[in-house]
Formats: sequence, structure tokens, C-alpha cells
Amino acid sequence: MSTRATLSQTVLDQVETLVERNGGRHFETDENVIQDILKKREEVDKRAENRKQRRIKHKETWENTAGSPISEVTIVMLGWVFGSKSEISSVILGIPEKEKRTETCVKETKVMKNGLKVTVVDTPGWWKYFSASLVPNSVRSEIMKALDEDEETGHTSAKEKSHDKVSSGRAFLLMIPADTSFTNEQKKIIEDNMKPFGETIWQNTIVVFNRAHCLGEFEIEQHIESEGEALIWLVEQCGNRYFTFTDEVKHQSELEDQGQKLVDMVVDMVSKDQSLQIPSNKDKEQMAETGHRTEEGSPEEPVDHDLKKLVEVLHSEWEWRPWEMTEFRARFAQRLRTKYRKCDVNIGKFPKSSHTREEIEKILRDELRGRSLEEVLETALHIYFQRECGAFDILSIMFEKDQFKSEWKQLFEREWARREVRMMKYVLAKYLADSKEDADAGEAHVRSCEDTSLWTVKSTPLKSSPWMDQLPPLIKEIVKGILKRLKELNKPVHS
Repeated sequence: MSTRATLSQTVLDQVETLVERNGGRHFETDENVIQDILKKREEVDKRAENRKQRRIKHKETWENTAGSPISEVTIVMLGWVFGSKSEISSVILGIPEKEKRTETCVKETKVMKNGLKVTVVDTPGWWKYFSASLVPNSVRSEIMKALDEDEETGHTSAKEKSHDKVSSGRAFLLMIPADTSFTNEQKKIIEDNMKPFGETIWQNTIVVFNRAHCLGEFEIEQHIESEGEALIWLVEQCGNRYFTFTDEVKHQSELEDQGQKLVDMVVDMVSKDQSLQIPSNKDKEQMAETGHRTEEGSPEEPVDHDLKKLVEVLHSEWEWRPWEMTEFRARFAQRLRTKYRKCDVNIGKFPKSSHTREEIEKILRDELRGRSLEEVLETALHIYFQRECGAFDILSIMFEKDQFKSEWKQLFEREWARREVRMMKYVLAKYLADSKEDADAGEAHVRSCEDTSLWTVKSTPLKSSPWMDQLPPLIKEIVKGILKRLKELNKPVHS
């Protein structure tokens, strides 16, 4: 009997056992539950369509409204750590993306083809899970520098503008990854982090949903309406102004087109609404120290100074170190090394593969079953470190303290898991990066994932690390499925 027949018989035996155990009864779906789900889906689709139509009408109205000519614009990037602020800044400016973490307020200027002078201000990110009161003073101070008046453009509030002065404006882009959840927790954190800029900031802010490719065929309006009241509130707070940014594209020109459309949307907004009121220097200094303005009758949010000190330690440990990257690459290669250790392949003479990037992406989408890679890894790492390790290595010393509250530990683990996920995605991207082959003929094509893995195994020093072998089943099964399908896809094409 063949292996396939044996497996089929085993499955049938298990099915018969299950039926017998359940007394011959089969699973029945509650019709009321199905109808309830369908009803909710219809309501979401209806609200999404209404939001889309409202946005279209608003755009038509604005196009028919005369605005002030804009020759200079400053775009301030805001959002939490790893929110793709630097990536989109680079797209707008048409420059390579920086791999280093943004720790200071960085201003760069570009003159567009139409003569528009665009200054992009990249700022350090705040935390996704820690409250605004726990943002280090040094980070808050750098973020507030985004409001400093530029000597050349002379950005001022609308009330101070004179008719003969060069027309300029300032806008804020709030980065919200479309592939992660947005709850009341994130709403409160963003609202508190935006308060120092004043109430008028919302009238000059556009929500940018980056990583929109993860939505697939799901429209952004459906995402907004289905995600919940928190995200709906944020979009409405910004006047229903939002932009979807797709990171994964086939050609660089597609990124450039998105960057230009985003700039056009910014210019259209600031040309018709220049109501931004810049806080005074005194207010900015106060906000850099406390995170809020001094107002009568407004109680300050209590700050646990012990927790704040620990968060500052986390901030100092956040930067990726060279040895960490080396270790992470070695861990990633360990499983592949075990599989291919006996493989004798002549490095540099791989047979060409016929697969495309789109085929690989389809495999990833199928295996992840609609979930984003970041969400799966973040959840898995959180479960793994919580149940198996009890704490992250770098934070273990802090966790040993008796006064370290359980809710603190959970916040640290959730925030640190985002760092680990980003590092893992970075390493994966390096392994899957396009490379040049057939240099003599000048012909370039995408190297297969299998070939890249083999090359990595051969070129990476052997390091004993059981970390990958101890990953939870959630990751193991996904990785196993992806590698299996990629192996089948990457079978060499025989000439």
C-alpha cells in the first residue's frame, strides 16, 4: 500500500472514531449565529460605503473651493515606534530609507518638479502600549522641535500671516499600521500624545494607513468601520481625512506615485485650512517636560516614577545592536542548517527558478490565513516568552524585583515583542532580498528563497542555539508550511 493510501486510511479511521464518540451526531451550525454575522457584515459594508461617498462629496466640494496658493509646506510625521514614519518620509523625499532608529527630530527638504518646496520632519515615535506620561522627556523634547519655526519658510499661525508673505503651511501625518489592531488603549495613548500640539492639530492632520497591502481586497473603509469605535473616532477627529499607503509594490514608480498623491493631499488641505496655532516657546518647554500645557482646573495624570525609570531603561535598550543582529541571523539559520547540512551544493551556481515574487506572496497569504505576519509573530512571541520564559532576557533583571507589578510586566512584554517581531521581519527581508546573478551577462533576477537559504547556511558561522527549535507550534507550523511550499515551488527548471 502506498504512503498516500495509508494516510488516507488513517484519516478515515480517525473520522469513524470521532463519529462513534459523538454518537453518530454531526456538527450543525446555528442558523441564528450565521444570520447575525451576515447582518453585522452588511451593516459594516453599508457604513463603509457611506463613509466613502461622504469623502468623495467632501473632495468635490473642496475642489470647487478656492484656496490660498502654497509654495512651501512642512510635513510632520507622527506615530508610535515602528510605525513606518521614516519609510514614508523617504518615499516623499525620494531618498533611500534609513535603517537606523530615529532618535532626534530630522528635517529634510526637497523641491518638487512643480516648484513646491517640501520639508519633511521625521520625529521619534512614542510607545504603542505605554501611556503618554511614560514617554521619555528627551523623546518628547525632540518631537516638540517639529513645531520650531523654520527660518527660511517662516511658518507661523494663520492669524500672523500677512497677505504679501510667502504662502506656506504645516501638516501632520499620523501613521497607523493597517495590519494591527487599534483599540481604546491606542486611542487614549494617541490622544494624550497629540494634546501638547493643541486642539487645532486635528484640523491639520491626515491619518496614513500604511502596510495597506495586508488588507488584500478589503477596502480601507471596511477596515475602519469593522475595527471599532476607537478607529472611527480617530478618523472623524481628523475630519475623515485618510490615505492608504501600500508598502509592497512591483515597481519603484508605484511608491513615487503614492508619495506624490500624499503630498497633493497635504497641499490641498493646508491651502484651504491654515488654522493651526503654534504653541508659544514657553508652552513648548512646559510640554517637553510634562507632556501637557499648564491649564487651570486640569488635573495632571499621576505618574509612577518607578515605572517611568524602568521605561527609560527600555528606551535605552531599544536600539538594535550589531551582536543582536548576528545572533538573530544565526538563530534563523539554525533550522535551515539542520535541514540542509548534508546538502552538497556548489554555491554561486544555483539553477534558476521559475517562481515570481507574486507567487511567494500568495503562499504567505495562504499560510497566514488572512492574518498579517506581524500579528502572528507578535502574538506567538508574546505567548512564548510569557509561558515558556516568563520574561525577556534583557528585561529579566527588572522582572526579578518584587515590586514589579504584573500589569507592568505585561506592558513590557507586549512592547518588547514588537521589537522582536520587527527584528525578525528585518532578517527575513534580508534573506529574501533580491540579488544579482549572471553578472557577466548583466542579467538580474530574483533569487529563490530556497537558494538564498542555502547560501546563508553555507556562509553563516555555526552557532549552537536551541531558540528556533523551542518556538511555539503557532510559528512552527506556519514556518514549516511556508518552507514546504517554497521548496516545491523552487524546484530547479531543467533545460
